[in-house]
Amino acid sequence: MRLVLDTNVVISAFMAQGVPYELMQIVLRKHISIYTSDELLDELKVVLNRKKIASKLMQLQRHPDEIMRKFARISSAISAPPPYPQIARDPNDDMVLACAIAAQANAIVTGDNDLLDLKQHHRIQILRPRQRYKN
Repeated sequence: MRLVLDTNVVISAFMAQGVPYELMQIVLRKHISIYTSDELLDELKVVLNRKKIASKLMQLQRHPDEIMRKFARISSAISAPPPYPQIARDPNDDMVLACAIAAQANAIVTGDNDLLDLKQHHRIQILRPRQRYKN
């Protein structure tokens, strides 16, 4: 199984013990492959360093660099450089779609409604973290 995790899912997995965290544990135990791109890693770094997120991380005694290192260890970065075709309602989501295509992913896991409304793209399912357990 080859997955691309949207930035919101990655952050949730490292900040809370909810469904995204459980999904990450399943990924690690079952050796499911997670793919990302330099662009998605850049976005993750920016979001982790936003004041609100960084403040929550401090409360959890975590640092953005620690999360970046951990995610880099469990994911494979592939090349999916811009320009991206405009597919999603939110053009920022097109890099997620491009990464999934380049990775030949089976699914994109996200909480983003702009992506979820597509349901699939190039035969790649677009699912909520909870849906991963059913498939």
